Amino acid sequence: MAAPLELIPTNGTWTLKVMIAFKPTKFSNPGPSGLILDKSSGNFYGTTFDGGAYRNGSVFELIPNNGGWTEKLLFSFNHRTDAESPDSALVLDASGNLYGMTEFGGTYNYGTVFEVTP
Repeated sequence: MAAPLELIPTNGTWTLKVMIAFKPTKFSNPGPSGLILDKSSGNFYGTTFDGGAYRNGSVFELIPNNGGWTEKLLFSFNHRTDAESPDSALVLDASGNLYGMTEFGGTYNYGTVFEVTP
C-alpha cells in the first residue's frame, strides 16, 4: 500500500519520513494518488482509488499537527449516486475548490470530472 512521503534535507543528505500510513478500514489499495499542496494553509489534498465510506474512492486532506499529520476524509464516492474510482491528481483553485477525474461513473459509466467545494 502506498503512503505519502516527505523528503527532508539535512546537512547535504535527505531523510525520508512517512507522513501518513493509511488504515485499511478507511482507505485501501491501491492507495493515494498524487498530493497537491495548498500553500496558504500548508495542507495537502489527494484521492484514493477505492476506500472511503462506500469503498468507491475518496478525497482526503492532510493537516499539519505538532510535527505530524492528521488525515481528514472530505468526500466518499458512491457509484450509485455520483462516480467511482478517482484516478488523477487534484487541482486546487483560489477559492479552495478541488477538481479531479474518476475512472467510472457518469451517464455512460466511462468516468467523470468532479468538483469538491469547501
